[in-house]
Amino acid sequence: MPNPITVQWPTKCEDCEEEIPKGEELFFTDEGKLCVNCANNNGYVCDCGNFKKPDFNQCYDCATL
Repeated sequence: MPNPITVQWPTKCEDCEEEIPKGEELFFTDEGKLCVNCANNNGYVCDCGNFKKPDFNQCYDCATL
């Protein structure tokens, strides 16, 4: 499954509890479903926009280039 995904129906961010509207992206993380801002603030977003673990500086794709 790709991460982030495009939201198919409105859902709530499990960090800030704001609604993520249909068509926006969300990240599945160890902390639950997060909007892009919360995922970025918690270290889950690589500079390229892909998912990464907070313990790493880059996502897998960027680290292997």
